[in-house]
Amino acid sequence: MTANELNSIAEKALEEKYNLIIASLKKCASEGKSSCILEELPDILINKLIAKGYRITPIVRYKSYFIFQKKKVKVYKIQF
Repeated sequence: MTANELNSIAEKALEEKYNLIIASLKKCASEGKSSCILEELPDILINKLIAKGYRITPIVRYKSYFIFQKKKVKVYKIQF
């Protein structure tokens, strides 16, 4: 198998997640927002969204999960 074949298999597997992302982007656009923040975004979908013309910015947030301890959480801001 070549890299292109593996990439196409991965894209087909993530097609449902891609449709959910596009639906959430449409919902944000209908509310008048120009961006949407998502917590999980695989690399293949990042490349696909960049190819479609979206701008993706990784953002690091800190979330408290125990007494005086914070956990680093990476989220993605998608602008359209």
